[in-house]
Amino acid sequence: CHMAAGSIGEPGHTADTEGAGRGDKEIPAFGQGRTVMRRAAVALVSIVLIFLLPSGIALAKSGGGDESDSSKEGEGAASVSWEDVKKLSDEKLKAELAAIKEELIELNRRLAELSGPAHEEQRNVVKAKITSLERRAADIAKELERRKRERIAKGIEQIKAKYRAQIEALVKKQAQARRKAIRKFEQLLAERGESPLAPDILLRLAQLYFEQANDEYLERMAEYEKLEEQLMEEGGDVELPPMPRRDYSKSIEIYRKILERYPNYEHADGAAYLLAYCLAEQGDEDSAKTIYEQLIEKYPDSPYVPEAHVRLGEHYFNRNQYDRAIEQYELVLNYPVSSFYDKALYKLGWSYYLLNRYDEAISYFTKVIDFYEEGRGRRAVRGEDLKAESMTYIAICFAEKHPFGGGEQEAAEYFASIGSRPWEREILVRIGDVYFESASYFGARSAYNAALERFPLHPDNPAVWKKIVECYEREGDYDLAIEERERFAERFGPGTEWWNANKDDPDAIRASTEMVANALYAAATFHHELAQQEQDEGRRVALYLRAAKDYERFLQYFPDHASSYNARFQVAECYYFARRYSKAARHYEMVIKDPNGKYFQDAAYSLVRSYDNLVETTGGLPGAGLPIYIPEQRSELKPEAQKLVQACRFYIDHFPDDPKNPDLMFKMGEIYLRYGHLEEARKVFDELIERYPAAPAAKVAANRIIESYKVEGREDMVALYGQKVLELGTLVKSPEERAKLESIIQGAVFLEGRKLQEKGEYAAAVDKYLEAARRYPKQEHAPKALHNAAVLTENQLKDLYRANDIYLELIRRYPDSENAKVDLFHAAYNYERLAEFELAAKTYLDYYRLYPESEQAMHALFNAALLYEAMGNRTQAIKLYGDYVRRYSGQPDAPLIEAKRCRMIGELQMYDEYSRCLNGYIRSFKGRGEMIWAYVELAKLAEKLGRTRDAEKRYAQAVAVYRASRKQGIPISAGEIKSAAEAAFALAEPKYRRYEAIQFTLPQSKMKRQIERKAKLWKELTQSYQDIVRMGDLEWGIAALYRLGMINKLFADALFNAPVPPGMTKEEEDAYRFVLEEQAFPIEDRAVKAFKACVQKAQEKRFWNRWVEKSYKALVEYGEKVDDLHYIRLESLSSGLPLFVEEGGS
Repeated sequence: CHMAAGSIGEPGHTADTEGAGRGDKEIPAFGQGRTVMRRAAVALVSIVLIFLLPSGIALAKSGGGDESDSSKEGEGAASVSWEDVKKLSDEKLKAELAAIKEELIELNRRLAELSGPAHEEQRNVVKAKITSLERRAADIAKELERRKRERIAKGIEQIKAKYRAQIEALVKKQAQARRKAIRKFEQLLAERGESPLAPDILLRLAQLYFEQANDEYLERMAEYEKLEEQLMEEGGDVELPPMPRRDYSKSIEIYRKILERYPNYEHADGAAYLLAYCLAEQGDEDSAKTIYEQLIEKYPDSPYVPEAHVRLGEHYFNRNQYDRAIEQYELVLNYPVSSFYDKALYKLGWSYYLLNRYDEAISYFTKVIDFYEEGRGRRAVRGEDLKAESMTYIAICFAEKHPFGGGEQEAAEYFASIGSRPWEREILVRIGDVYFESASYFGARSAYNAALERFPLHPDNPAVWKKIVECYEREGDYDLAIEERERFAERFGPGTEWWNANKDDPDAIRASTEMVANALYAAATFHHELAQQEQDEGRRVALYLRAAKDYERFLQYFPDHASSYNARFQVAECYYFARRYSKAARHYEMVIKDPNGKYFQDAAYSLVRSYDNLVETTGGLPGAGLPIYIPEQRSELKPEAQKLVQACRFYIDHFPDDPKNPDLMFKMGEIYLRYGHLEEARKVFDELIERYPAAPAAKVAANRIIESYKVEGREDMVALYGQKVLELGTLVKSPEERAKLESIIQGAVFLEGRKLQEKGEYAAAVDKYLEAARRYPKQEHAPKALHNAAVLTENQLKDLYRANDIYLELIRRYPDSENAKVDLFHAAYNYERLAEFELAAKTYLDYYRLYPESEQAMHALFNAALLYEAMGNRTQAIKLYGDYVRRYSGQPDAPLIEAKRCRMIGELQMYDEYSRCLNGYIRSFKGRGEMIWAYVELAKLAEKLGRTRDAEKRYAQAVAVYRASRKQGIPISAGEIKSAAEAAFALAEPKYRRYEAIQFTLPQSKMKRQIERKAKLWKELTQSYQDIVRMGDLEWGIAALYRLGMINKLFADALFNAPVPPGMTKEEEDAYRFVLEEQAFPIEDRAVKAFKACVQKAQEKRFWNRWVEKSYKALVEYGEKVDDLHYIRLESLSSGLPLFVEEGGS
C-alpha cells in the first residue's frame, strides 16, 4: 500500500507585506485534483506534445500576455506603430530582429568611441537611433512571443480535442477498475475481517474511497462551473445552487477504525496523517489540528512529525496566533534533513516579521538564503522563490525599522556583524526600492548611494543611479535631477573607472550610454519630452520653461547650427505650452521670417493661437464670458487684440485654402464687434460669407450682422438682412435653421410693435404684433405677440369683443404658451363684464377642460356652475357642482357646494336623486360637512314618501350627531343647530300628539290611569322642549316655548274639564272640583309663563312666526296684558325673512 508524503504550499512570488506566503496549501499526491482522470489526461497530452512540439520549446500558459502599445512619443524611427509590427510575417519579423541586433552592436561600439564634448551631437544622434531600434526590437520580440503562445495554446487545444475520446475512455476504464478494487477489498474485509492484512486492506480501501470521492467532487464542480457559466451568459438575477463540497467521510471512517482497532499498526502514523489531511480538506480544521497533535505525541519518530509541526504552525499562522506558530516552526528545525526545514525557516521569518520583531525576522530570512546558497535545497524553483522573497523582506524589515531613512546603515552594520554575503549589495538596492515605493525618496537615495559607494564597479550601477534621478524627479526637484544627469558621464562615461571595468559587458555599456544626455540640446529635448508626458499641471509648466531655457542656451551657443531653426520653433512651442504667450509669439514671429522653412505654416498658425491666448490671459475681449457682446460705444483695440487681427490676416493671406480660415476670419470680425467697430466687423463677416458660404462660421457671421443691427436699434435692417439671408439659400438649409432665422425676423417686427406701443401708437402697435404672430405663427414670439395685441386692444382701444377674439385665437393656436391660461380665464371674465353669461360660462368650462391641473381650474369650474345656476340652467349647474366636488373633495368649500347641489336637486323634486345625493354627502363629508342638515333632509324626504319610521330614524341620527359634537366640543354652525332643533322638535311631535289626545273620562279608575299617563308624557315632553330651547335656535326655540305652554295648558284644561263621578251631592261635587282646580291653576300658570317667554323672545329678536302668533293668542285668551306684536309680523312679512336668526346660546 503506497503512501505518498504531503507537502506544504509554495510561497507566493510577491512582496506583499500583508499576505505573502500565508497558508498556500498543497495536497498530498493522492489528493485535490490529482485524480486518475487528470493523471491520465496530463500523461497522454504530455506524451503527444513530446512528439509534436519542436525541441527546446517549453509549454506555456495560453493567453495573450501584455499587448499594450509599446510605441511611445518620440522622434524619427522611434515612433513605430504597433499595428505595423503585427502586419509583418514571422519570417520578416525574425529577419528584421536579427538585422537590428547587428546594427545595435555596431552602434554601441561607435558610442563607446565617441567621448568628449566635441562629439556631443554625434552621441545624441546615435543615442536616439539606439532608443528607436530598441523600441522596435522590443515590439518585434513581444509580437513573436505572443504568436508563439497563441500557436502553443492552439496546439494544446487541438491535441485535447483529438485525444479527448481516448482520455475519457481511459478515465472510465480506470474508474471501473477502482470500483472493482473497492468491491474486492470490501469482500476481503467481509471474509477475513480479523486477518493480519486487515489494516493494509483498510488503508488501501480508504485511499480508493478518497480517489472516488475526489473524482465525484470534481465531476460535481465541473457541472457547477458549467451551470455558473450558463447562468452568467443568460444574465438576470438567478441564484446559484450551493457549491459542491468535498466528502471524504468514508475514508475518514476507515482511518479512525485503523487507529482504534490497530493502534500498533506499522503505518498507523500514516493513517493518522491522512485522517488529519482529510478532515482539513473537508473544512474541519480544529479536528485536523487535534489529530496532528496526537500523531506527534503517539508517534514521535514518525517521518510525518516535521510536516505535522508545519501544519500546526500553518493552523496558528492563518489565525494570526504567531507566537504559537513560531513554537511549531521552531520544532521543525530539530529535523535539519526534513524537506520542510527551509519552509519552517521562511515561515519563522514571516511570523517574526508580522510580530514586528524585525531582528529575529532578518535572522531567519538570512538563514533561508544561506540554506540555498550552501546548496542544501533540493527544489530549485522553490529555492529561488524563497531566496528572492527572503531578500525582499530583509530589505523591508530594515526599511520599516527606519521608515524615514537609515535602513541601509543598519544593514551595513548587520553584515559587518555576521560577515559579508554575496548578496549584500542586493539588500542595499532593495532597501532603496522599498523606500522608493513608499515615496520616502530621501531614504531611497541614501540606500542607492550606499550601494554605489560600497560596490562602485557593479555593472548594474547605472540603473541604480537612474533611480536616484527618478527620486529627484518624483520630488519635483528637476534641477538636481538634471545635475545628476549631467554628472552621469563623469561617473559612468568612457574612460571612467567604471567604464574600464565593464567595457567588455555590452549590456552595461549600452545602459550607461543611453543615459548620457549632458549636451544642451539633449537636455532641452529631455525636459521637453518630460513636459509632454507630465500629467501634473505645475510640474509640466516648470519642465516646459526649463526646456525653453535649454533651447535658448543652445541657440545662444549655436545660432548657426543646423538644428537652430528647429530649436527656435521648439522654444516657441515650450513657451506656448508653458502659457508664456508673449515670448512664444516673439519666437514664432522669428520662425515665419523664413517662408521656406518646414515650420512656416505651423508657426504662423501658432502665432495666431499665441496672441489669442494672450488676449484671454490679459482680461480677454470686452464682454468676456458672454457668448455675444456688442457695446454701444466704440473703443480702441488693445495692442494684443490688434496683433491677433494681424496674425489672422497674415495666415489667411498666405494660406488662402486652409480650412481654418473661416474661423480665423470670424475671430477677426468678433474682435471688431466686441470693440464696437460695427462697420469693420460687418465687412469682415460679409467677406467671410462671400468667400466661405458653406462654412459653419458663415452662419454665425450672418447672425452677428443681424445682432449688430439690433444693438443699433435698426429693426428694419434686422428684418431686411434676415430676409436677404433667407433668400441666399446657402446659409439656411435645414428647417431648424430657417425657423431660427424666421424667429429673429419675427423678433424684430415684435420690437417694432413694442416701440410703437411705447410711443402711444396703440392701433399701429396692435397691427405690428398681429403681423409678427400671423406672418410667422410657428415662431417663439407669436404667442407673446398675440397676448400683447389682445391686452392693448382691451386696455387702450377699449374693444373687449375684439380683445376676446385675439385671446381666444391665442388659446386655439398656442394652448401651452406662457400666457394662455391667464388669457383664457381673463376672456371668460370679460364675457361676464359684457353680460355674455352663456359665453362666459362656456369659456370658464373650456379653461377647466384645457388646464385641469391649473390652480385656477377649480375657480373656473365653480364660476361656470355658478353662471349656469344664475341663468336658470339648474341641470347643468348640478352637473358642474358635482364635477367640482368629485375633483376637489379636499377643498374646504366642497361640503358646502355639495350641500348646495343636493338642495338644488331637492328643489327640482328629484327625490331619488336627492336621496342618493344626501346619503353620498353623509358618506363623503362625515365630520366635515352639514351632517345634521343632511339627516334632517333625509327625514323630511322620508316623511313625504310616507316612511315614518325611516324619518324618525333620520331625525334621531341628526340629534345624535348634534349631541356627540357638543360632547366633544366641536363647533356647530347656526344652520346645523337649527337643523338639530328641528329634528328634536320633529321627534317630540308624535309624543305630543299622543299627549294631546288623552282626555279624562270616567270611571274614576280609568281617569286615574289617564292622568298618570298624561303626567308621564308631560314630564318627557317638558324635558324635550326645554332641551330644544337650550339648543339656542330662535325659530325652533320659540316653537318649543309654545309647545311648553301648550302641554301645560292642555293638562290644566283637562283638569278643569274633568267629569264629576255620578252620585255626588252638590257639596261633594264642589269639593271635588275644588281639588281639581287647586291642581290645575299652578299648571295653567306655567303655561302662561311659557307663552310669555315665547312672546318676549319674539319682541327681543323682532321675530315673527306662527308659534309667536299662537302664543300671543293664547295669552289674550288668558286675559294677559301684552304688547301689540303686529308691527313685528308686518316687518317679517315685508322682508320675507325673519329679522334675526339666533346663532347660539341657551
